[in-house]
Amino acid sequence: MKSIIPFILTAATCSLGATSSVNDFDELSLRTIKFSTHHVERLPLAAIEKLRTAAPLPRPLTPESLNEIRASLSEISALTGSSISDEAIEQLQGRFERRLWGPGYVDVTDSVAAGFEDSSQTPFAAPVSAPKYPTPDPSAHPELEPMLEMVNSTELREYVTHLSTAYRTRYYRHPHAREPTYWIEAQFASWLGVNQTTVVENKFNQPNIIGRIEAKSGDPNAPTIILGAHLDSTSQIPWVAPGADDDASGLSVVMAVMRILKANDYQGNYAIEAHAYAGEEGGLLGSDALARAYKDQGREIRGMLEFEMVGEAHAYAGEEGGLLGSDALARAYKDQGREIRGMLEFEMVGYQPPTPSNKGKSSTITVLADPVPGMTSHMLKVVEAYVPTAERRSVNCGYGCSDHYSFFSEGYPVVCLASYGPNDKYLNPNYHAMSDTADKLDYEKMTDFVRAGLAWVVEIAA
Repeated sequence: MKSIIPFILTAATCSLGATSSVNDFDELSLRTIKFSTHHVERLPLAAIEKLRTAAPLPRPLTPESLNEIRASLSEISALTGSSISDEAIEQLQGRFERRLWGPGYVDVTDSVAAGFEDSSQTPFAAPVSAPKYPTPDPSAHPELEPMLEMVNSTELREYVTHLSTAYRTRYYRHPHAREPTYWIEAQFASWLGVNQTTVVENKFNQPNIIGRIEAKSGDPNAPTIILGAHLDSTSQIPWVAPGADDDASGLSVVMAVMRILKANDYQGNYAIEAHAYAGEEGGLLGSDALARAYKDQGREIRGMLEFEMVGEAHAYAGEEGGLLGSDALARAYKDQGREIRGMLEFEMVGYQPPTPSNKGKSSTITVLADPVPGMTSHMLKVVEAYVPTAERRSVNCGYGCSDHYSFFSEGYPVVCLASYGPNDKYLNPNYHAMSDTADKLDYEKMTDFVRAGLAWVVEIAA
């Protein structure tokens, strides 16, 4: 088995002048990394992993500390013929322990190779606005009542427990990274049917899984509503990464919403898709490719909602590798020119500790304020109308924080729900750790995210 510390190079004993074959995701492979609108550079995967998992140094980084960091990367730089900027070191160094969400970048290697993007392009060609959704009104949707009665914590606990214990890790570069996708595919197929469940391959060994409920018109080209979460996990030792909150909790909410919709034979004016994304922490890899393909196909997305770490007392494959799975899907949707009415992402929804501000509340629901303020505003109204007992919050997420950014980059309206956001005082202390286990989540409070997800779908699908 390959070493569990990915940046201890097996090639280190080779002469520096030797050449060797390197696949797209070997330690010595060079990836094109976009950190912001105007900051793109080529970096070795080994350097990215070593920097992210290092103990964080005091900020701002001094010239002395930058020199020390570069010295620690000298062998990698020599083997790959690469260099790294001060800005990239600042972004990556110690990221796992700095309470920052996700990779903080998008891996655009495949986009550049395909001619879709270069370092001079901005990630967003034009501002993204929220569609004109109706004002949330529970009295207008009696069809929701039996659905809301079906929401239960036992279902969520079973999903999270399986995802976090049946597999030692769901890390997108692990030799057995495909294994959890078989189970997710089987669950979707059992509810929605084999013909409504799709496996979308990536360039790494972990596909994205899509489940679909057709629009009541039966039109296969109907605009789409997307519920998303990433299926991969990581830790400072990524070969051991239960990832219960990040993001088995978010994926469990997506699964529960789809099961309940189908159990009630619900169909709206728009198609509804559930996405389990690969390679998020690798740079939004899976979701980006899919979003671009949908865009190029001309597909209209009515809305996209992401759930991230929703269970602490928040699926796309490879999210933990830098949004690899969502990046691939986003590009695929753009390529297909798909119309997407909206996209909702769920990220770390399970850790729900008691706090002074949520005393007497049924849960804490944080709606990320960026990147589409209109989507945030509408989602806060949905939560207020349908989950009035929850504490409602809004904080910024930052560029590349999770898979919804892949779809936003392609011009689609997106929003993300979580328990807490980056650098929040009560953000799960087990984030990106081997201690992110199922016993630390509050499944009863997670049910509020299922209610919010069901309400959001029905409100905008009408």
